[in-house]
Amino acid sequence: MAKRLILCDCGGSQTLDREALAATTGLACSRVHSALCSDEISRAAEEIGKGGAVIACAQEAALFGEIAADLGLDAPLCVDLRDRAGWSDEGARATPKMAALLAEALLAEALLAEALLESPVEKSFDIASEGRCLILGPEALALDAAAQLAGHLAVTVLLEAEPEEPPLDRRFDVVLGRLRRAQGSLGAFTVEIDALRQFRPGGRAPGFAPPRDGARSECDIVLDLSGGRLFGAGAKRDGYLRAEPSDSRAVARAIFAAAQLVGTFEKPLYARTEPLLCAHARAGITSAGRPREWRAMWRTISRPKPLSWTSRRGASPPALRKVSASTCRRRNRCAGGGASKLIAPDGQTAEQSPQPAQIAGSTRT
Repeated sequence: MAKRLILCDCGGSQTLDREALAATTGLACSRVHSALCSDEISRAAEEIGKGGAVIACAQEAALFGEIAADLGLDAPLCVDLRDRAGWSDEGARATPKMAALLAEALLAEALLAEALLESPVEKSFDIASEGRCLILGPEALALDAAAQLAGHLAVTVLLEAEPEEPPLDRRFDVVLGRLRRAQGSLGAFTVEIDALRQFRPGGRAPGFAPPRDGARSECDIVLDLSGGRLFGAGAKRDGYLRAEPSDSRAVARAIFAAAQLVGTFEKPLYARTEPLLCAHARAGITSAGRPREWRAMWRTISRPKPLSWTSRRGASPPALRKVSASTCRRRNRCAGGGASKLIAPDGQTAEQSPQPAQIAGSTRT
């Protein structure tokens, strides 16, 4: 349906050149009204009812939308010519700018319609975090962060050296050891620690247990105040919060962010999968991997529990289970960087991004 420009000079407060606007925009233009929102509202309803109306008034867009709804039509496009051109110091000579504003609005509307038709449906999935937080860093800084987070999260502090005073604050746990490996993301981190020593608060002389290697545990959040970096792209790793210990503001921001990471979160999925190209899904083959990172985490959030530690030596292997194409990749880690294409060069997994035509069209506005 052809667009038609419905003009209103807002009580005679601006100059609208009907013929010039029709010539520059290529739109059929109505006569210039003065009070479409009040005295001439019946005329507005008549023009909207014809369909394809573009109204030269953004202030009363809600009113015109209500009129369209009463008529069973979509809200008309409303463009602000008055405030952005007509009321300027050069309002009498603002026709070229008005034409540009109309062209911009029409292009944006066309791009939006094209995006709704051509863009793939945005995919997402849920990630659950129970608030189990592992804090790394110097003793004083890590213990202070733990004290701040103790009322919000189930906190465990990992120190490399034994503290001078026994950690008697029972709102959080303190363990000693060397972090050997960490993997996963929000709600599904797995850590491996050597020389692990857990605190024993009982007796006349509380202290730490003898060390043991190969301890493993799971947590939902990692707060890294050590000054190092556990992951190459830490900023893209959900649930991994890092701050330089010398930057007090960054530390405060990281602590605040960690306190918010409890509950169920919706994460966009930037990749698409082809089930017919997945060997596991096509053949029904059992996949031996890390089910913890793959299974959907539909769990009721209750009081978070501290980290529990198990030894790799003598531990039972992960349960094997059949997986589908949607679970054959570690989607929790997807950050939209396109790395999944390197993992699956056979085309089973591909990047899903906006179409180049949409991006170019948006740039032209």
